[in-house]
Amino acid sequence: MVPPEFVSFFSSMAQCGATLLGLLFVAVSLRRGTGSSDESSEEAVLADAALLAMGNGFIVSAFALLPNVNVGVVALPLSGLALFWVFDVAVRLIQAWGDEGVVSRWLYRVRALGPTVVAFVIAVAELPVAIRLLQNPKDDATVCTLGVIVVGYYSVALLRAWMLVGGARHGIRAVLTSLRATSPPAPPP
Repeated sequence: MVPPEFVSFFSSMAQCGATLLGLLFVAVSLRRGTGSSDESSEEAVLADAALLAMGNGFIVSAFALLPNVNVGVVALPLSGLALFWVFDVAVRLIQAWGDEGVVSRWLYRVRALGPTVVAFVIAVAELPVAIRLLQNPKDDATVCTLGVIVVGYYSVALLRAWMLVGGARHGIRAVLTSLRATSPPAPPP
């Protein structure tokens, strides 16, 4: 378990992660009804990437709250898994794009790969933090760094989820207005 001053933070992060995971499943379910169900599609890759980031933050936060459990024991394999998964996501994103519209969609692709690079940096940072936690699980500075890593994972996950629902392509106004119920136009006076 983490030092007592971090319990409320990791408790909040675990609750946040559970909520975000639930919303991700709703978004994926809604998206399946409108898009491709192909596992190699861009949407499937974005959903996997969001799951990776949310899942890592949630699992680390939940295990940080367990008494007599060194959170480094969980963070170490998760950082290795995250490194593998980030590489897999990058390869699958590039494969999903194929050769179509390379020039017309280059900015979107930079935006899509950006969070992948950030997730890679976070996973690399998580590795030595996990090792330090194995050596000294009560070190405040290391636990604080782990908290920053969890927030980083959630930030990447939110970006990925936003891309999954189409926010990156259409902007916030277009996504929000498409969610509102449309009613027939009022008759002219």
